[in-house]
Amino acid sequence: MASILNSGMAAEQQDWQSHDSIRHAAEEHVRRSTAIEGSTRATVVANPLDQRLRLPSCSSSLMTETPYKGNQTSRLTVEVGCPSPQSWKIYVPVQLQVFAPVVVAARPLARETVLAEGDLYIEERELGKLSRGYVRDPKFVIGQKLKRPLQQGATVTPNLLQIPPAIKRGQIVTVTAASSTISVAMTGTALEAGAIGEIIDIINNSSKRRVQAIVRSPRVVEVLLK
Repeated sequence: MASILNSGMAAEQQDWQSHDSIRHAAEEHVRRSTAIEGSTRATVVANPLDQRLRLPSCSSSLMTETPYKGNQTSRLTVEVGCPSPQSWKIYVPVQLQVFAPVVVAARPLARETVLAEGDLYIEERELGKLSRGYVRDPKFVIGQKLKRPLQQGATVTPNLLQIPPAIKRGQIVTVTAASSTISVAMTGTALEAGAIGEIIDIINNSSKRRVQAIVRSPRVVEVLLK
């Protein structure tokens, strides 16, 4: 009987690792491993542990790692462990929310709207919910055209945008060509529309020859000489 009482007293006197310290270690691990830019904020909350769980107190700092590598998501699992005096480890689920300012529509926008500064504003959103992507700076979308209508307050996503053509089909353009020894310019007609940097078909208005050229500006295309 005495031995049973002694063993029970020993169990009661055992120092246990606090649940708060385990959850804090998991949260700090996620904060350290999450890339947070200056204008971005994050909330990190570890799930509560089972109140029945008892782990021996650790004599050194708790060790943490992410056992499942992959893309950052809103739900992570962190392995928290103790090397001594009695080794143990536990997997702690952690909820991660990352918020950042993104570009949204300032008013209802119709399909094929060429975006201007007044069409847009910046608002903080949770990035984990923006599965189709987002844009952080309006300057990257101003001048681009919407493929589909956009409701007021909707997030502007890259898949909604297209660069409007700088040159239209049938437009008269200046066709240039240059090498290290020669440079020429002539008049041509665009056979198709094209954005800056795209290759389009051109008719040389003098020779009636069909050539391909790169759109360099709203009035100029360049034929690359071989």
